[in-house]
Amino acid sequence: MTLKSILPLAALALPLAVPAQNNPKVEEAPVNVSFDFEPNPANPWRELGVFDTWEESPFRTGKLKGNVAVVDNPTLDELNPLTGLPVNPSKAVLALQRSRFGSNTFGARIVLQQPVALTPKPLYIHAWVRSPKAGRVLIAGLGKRKERTKQVDDVVQVAEITTSPLEVNQWREIVVPAAANKGVELYSLVIVPDCESPHDLKEDFVAYIDNVSINTVSAPTLIRGYYPINFDKAQPHARKDRYIEAVQFTIDKQKFNYVLPQPRMLYNEAGVSHRIFAKAGDVVTPKVQYKGSWMHTFFYVDLDQDGQFKPEEVVSYSYKDGKNSAGKTFANGGMSFQSPEFTLPQNMKPGVYRMRLKVDYDDLDPMGHKTLPENGGGFVDFLLNIHDGAAIVNDHNLNGAVKTLDGKELTSLQVPYGQDFTIKMHPADGFEHNGFVLKHGVNLNGEATVKDNVQWETITIPRSIFNADGTYTIPGKWMDGNVLIEGRFVQEGRYKPEPVPAWFSRFNVTSIDGKYFAPNTQWYSLQLGEQGYVIYGTSESHIALEATAVDAKNQQHLWCFVGNNEAGFKLYNRYFGTGYVLAAPTTMSGVTGGSSFVRLVPANQVPRGYTAVWRFMDSKDLKAEGADVVYMYEDKFPANRANNRDNRLAFWTGGADKGSTFVIRPVEMTEPAVTSIVLPNSATSSNEVFDLSGRRAESTSQGVLVMNGKKVVK
Repeated sequence: MTLKSILPLAALALPLAVPAQNNPKVEEAPVNVSFDFEPNPANPWRELGVFDTWEESPFRTGKLKGNVAVVDNPTLDELNPLTGLPVNPSKAVLALQRSRFGSNTFGARIVLQQPVALTPKPLYIHAWVRSPKAGRVLIAGLGKRKERTKQVDDVVQVAEITTSPLEVNQWREIVVPAAANKGVELYSLVIVPDCESPHDLKEDFVAYIDNVSINTVSAPTLIRGYYPINFDKAQPHARKDRYIEAVQFTIDKQKFNYVLPQPRMLYNEAGVSHRIFAKAGDVVTPKVQYKGSWMHTFFYVDLDQDGQFKPEEVVSYSYKDGKNSAGKTFANGGMSFQSPEFTLPQNMKPGVYRMRLKVDYDDLDPMGHKTLPENGGGFVDFLLNIHDGAAIVNDHNLNGAVKTLDGKELTSLQVPYGQDFTIKMHPADGFEHNGFVLKHGVNLNGEATVKDNVQWETITIPRSIFNADGTYTIPGKWMDGNVLIEGRFVQEGRYKPEPVPAWFSRFNVTSIDGKYFAPNTQWYSLQLGEQGYVIYGTSESHIALEATAVDAKNQQHLWCFVGNNEAGFKLYNRYFGTGYVLAAPTTMSGVTGGSSFVRLVPANQVPRGYTAVWRFMDSKDLKAEGADVVYMYEDKFPANRANNRDNRLAFWTGGADKGSTFVIRPVEMTEPAVTSIVLPNSATSSNEVFDLSGRRAESTSQGVLVMNGKKVVK
């Protein structure tokens, strides 16, 4: 039936339909069952109801009746920005009242006209789902074995839940596999739009379902939004043995690096912190780090900025029909993975473009061949800023001024694009600075996002990360077009210190001045793997992984960090002091780096071929409260991840798992901070002053300073 309104759903009071045992039998399973909820007697469903796998559910015991009905489609005004047409043009859809009295598996039940036979080779169940709540979706198939004529046909035979939640009030096509031993038949489908605990659900809500099908195709049919792909962008990467690890672009001697995050996804957006800067006519040299073989790379640029990639916008590819984009031929598809360099068109106007890397096999479709997921392919989209070589800086201030180091006003000041830029705060009499707000990008008076491409953003730079002399160096990545600086000035004495922002550093970093650590240095413990092996300082050629309990009084167990998220971090051990730093060779030896050891080396004589700069990536392999749970890898070598190899701290270049996961915790010190580790008998003299970066400052300096081991505001 078709109803004009879904509310109030309680008035519908549709009963839970339980199919009888006389469903027609078929000898061969249909593999292309599809239906919507339009008035159509040929639709292959015959009853609608609700279902809950919880046996004590009031919807199973008969105490409550669920509400589900076919209604007029209330979402016809939701348009696809690429086509201007409704995302879902159906006249009618299935509406479900998600009851707070049902379990997390409460959903709409659709009874099929004929059962569908399953085999070990999977079929795929598709369903469009839209919900006002961002929950995960579960699709289950109810049925029985064909030869068991007396068995009820509402036994759960298959059930799959999505790994990512729905976007609120957005249609999304869910695709799940359905496979079972031969002889199993599905009699009905259950679609659960909110497979989450109902304990915090204060009221019922309505979710919509449409366009259900069962077939042999794993790719979704719903293509919506800008820069689409032929798959669900939210789906996890399918292969553990074949995946993209990192991407690098070299443009005019500048390198842009992006390491893909964990957990691995089929589709990735590098985001605003990994913009690529280039000028029209520049030569771009791409390099992709990939685990696997017999795949090819394709690069596209949305040259007309219309929000989608077209095959003719390919700018470089490694293999198509036996040759690459430079015309070089190859005997087979296993011989060419890296795409050749390419030149950006001379007629590109300054602005924000989008560039895509696709890893696929011998196919130019920028949305991906249907076999891309199972082959271990993937997508990475980048923001590409085309510029003319200059950034324009302006300021807007009250009660003070922001100037260059040499005192220039920031009024339409032209500076080099993409290069670090240092400013200095000049409070008016009776005021002090509290940092500034930075607005940067293109078309600052326009929309912040155009066709999903971020044009500009605002960032607050707190005083806590300034130098003591009132200077701050704006990273080059933010000097990307128009730059507006709004100084924050407050009356003297009203400044309230703010914490160091997470975008600056994931750790509470310290600094080093000669042989001293900064006063009040934060110390951390490092433990590796599920066993929690303690990483400790030693003069041996390797760090043995033995102890599993951190001793806060043992200085060898304590580490500090110097650096930030942008530059990377160096690790120092409290016992060995500022003279030694944690380092490792960048060229791996042994099987997958098993005999390349991480160890302490002289800080001023890091061996050739070693690096002492480390980067960190979130890990979900372990959980720990109050700690950073991360992978640790060498700067510029994302595959070189530290790992437990035969109870020694070495590397595993074959991937990352629990054995590569570090749990890093701040350690509360019960004894006075020691700022000089190299010379244990020396101490910071009482008249020494430091800024928050750990550098010595003049006693007349203003701002947040460290004196006698304590922060003071002058």
